[in-house]
Amino acid sequence: MNSWRVLGKAGIVLSLCLLTVIAAQAQVLSVLANFDGTNGSEPTYMSLVQGRDGHLYGTTYFGGDRNAGVIFRITRTGLLTRLYSFCSEYACFDGENPNAGLTLGDDGNLYGTTTAAGDAHGTVYRMTPQGELTDVYKFCSQGYCPVGDDPSAPLILGSDRNFYGTTVYGGDINNCFEMGCGTVFRMSPKGNRKTVHEFEPGEGFAALGGVIEGIDGSLYGTTVGGGNTPCPDNGGCGTVFKISPSGDYATTYNFCAEESCPDGANPMAGLLQTSDGTLYGTTEGGGLNYCLHGCGTIFSITTDGTLATLHSFDGFDGELPMAPLIQASDGNFYSTTFAGGAFGSGSIFRFHPADGTVETVYDFCGLGKTRMGPQNRPGTECDDGDGPRTGLVQATNGVLYGTTTGGGTNGLGIVFALNLNLPPFVALVQDAGKVGGVGGILGQGFTGTTEVSLNGTPMTFQVISDTFLKAKVPPGATSGYITVTTPRRKLQSNRPFRVLP
Repeated sequence: MNSWRVLGKAGIVLSLCLLTVIAAQAQVLSVLANFDGTNGSEPTYMSLVQGRDGHLYGTTYFGGDRNAGVIFRITRTGLLTRLYSFCSEYACFDGENPNAGLTLGDDGNLYGTTTAAGDAHGTVYRMTPQGELTDVYKFCSQGYCPVGDDPSAPLILGSDRNFYGTTVYGGDINNCFEMGCGTVFRMSPKGNRKTVHEFEPGEGFAALGGVIEGIDGSLYGTTVGGGNTPCPDNGGCGTVFKISPSGDYATTYNFCAEESCPDGANPMAGLLQTSDGTLYGTTEGGGLNYCLHGCGTIFSITTDGTLATLHSFDGFDGELPMAPLIQASDGNFYSTTFAGGAFGSGSIFRFHPADGTVETVYDFCGLGKTRMGPQNRPGTECDDGDGPRTGLVQATNGVLYGTTTGGGTNGLGIVFALNLNLPPFVALVQDAGKVGGVGGILGQGFTGTTEVSLNGTPMTFQVISDTFLKAKVPPGATSGYITVTTPRRKLQSNRPFRVLP
């Protein structure tokens, strides 16, 4: 299965009564902004991130002054500002075409990657919230890049205060399409890079979804291709892998374990780990239902490699999930599918881990199509987006935000908000740290905060702004949720904080 192909979308014929239900869904999604080329175009494999100021930040692959991509900021009310246009320097030395989104550092700056540059095979950059960009690292400029080539995945900020990321190509083993199979790397905020692992074909190829840091301190991730099992039309259907804190690598699962890949194939997104240690993810293809090469799956996997296929998409509920799952404050998982749904333009779905059920929250309609009005009355032409490759983020106000790669009034993608009436919470810049360490907390209404505690133990804190505060891990604290008491309410973190030894 070729995950780099331009994906076709099959039209789906549904009854008018079902379209009436879908029309009701449209009331919960708001288009905040339309990309127009100048302010960006076609966001790809990125998710928005919340900054210290409470605003959301993201990237687009195309658009800007040289059509080489942009970095943008958008307020929760929809004011979109282009902060940086790539290829602003001679011969695009500053980088071009960012595939991945941004990561908030503990210094308040935003960090990201570009897939290429005029003099390199991609960059890692740092950007201030005001839009000042600095290249932190440039991948090598020669034709073959042993340190890594095409960093397309989002960075993560590890508990050691270093960033971790992956590259699609590169590495010393030059036998994945004669370009290398990709790497996992560690990088300090100052740009000191070290290769953590170089993939071999039997281990996987193209870790497009990046890595996460597990509860046990190991790195976990997926590869789109490669592995030890054949795919219908390429050399492997992808893997799940683990890298221990000491650097030991293990392929914990090879997809397409059986003919026709009922367990899934080609995971393009990264993993999610819940507080009980279980890992969850999606595959773009495979599963029990036929959509050219399968409609895709949702799966769970233990840290030692026991996989369970939890859901096979059937086209009607979505097709080709390319974005990572997120666990929202209601405990359920949310994500998008690139295609399928009522109009073939993709969907937003909710997965209930308690019982394994999936429900469609929203069906994108796509430019040039018509959504039926109430009681089967003629509707209006759709302008709500098409083909979301990108993931969702839940901001601390409880609302889900995301983008689509196409659609909208200009056909270049949109930024949207999906309000499901979920309660507000606080988010952690890092969800692990040692006693005495200071961490950042994102939220709203912090002015006048009276108490911050970790699993019931009071923390000393400093309110920096109404949307950001810092707190110190106290002696004797144990792992658990952080609670912030503001003048209006008590807010709990959406993830537990791990106290490190």
